[in-house]
Amino acid sequence: KYLDSLNVKYLLAVKRDEEGSIGGNTINAKLKKANYQKVFEDKTTVVFLNPNASNRAYFVEKVNSYDSDIDLVKRLEDPDFDPKKEAVLIGDKHLEDLAVDGKIEFSKYDSNQLVLNTETQKESFLVLADTYAKGWQLKVNGKKEALYEVNGTLRGIMVPGGKSYIELF
Repeated sequence: KYLDSLNVKYLLAVKRDEEGSIGGNTINAKLKKANYQKVFEDKTTVVFLNPNASNRAYFVEKVNSYDSDIDLVKRLEDPDFDPKKEAVLIGDKHLEDLAVDGKIEFSKYDSNQLVLNTETQKESFLVLADTYAKGWQLKVNGKKEALYEVNGTLRGIMVPGGKSYIELF
């Protein structure tokens, strides 16, 4: 589930022999059990397609906060955690019953600027499946807002109900 939420569309697996050396016919058992589809294979490598990969941006139903990285990681590792429905962060923000049905449209996406247009019926929380990095600025409808680090590595944005213009730079 976690790889799905990171927008990981393809996985590369190296075939190994029984001793773990490259060049055998063995593929990691977890990859075999997952719902990944083999799209390429040669003597040493297999490429899998992840049919459950999330979109680059999506809304979640709830946001939960934790006091420490340890508690956050425990939640991420919990089998009941669904990163497509819940975002977790360090801090003091607990939100539930958020809008998950809405429109997200990218109008610009490059290495130092991102522009999105959204439309939701009510307040929502958008997860952007890009790596969070300090230094990025966020404006929602022209007003500076907080950019959250969610799920240990991604970006999160509070979005008001209605139409919104979101800029990251």
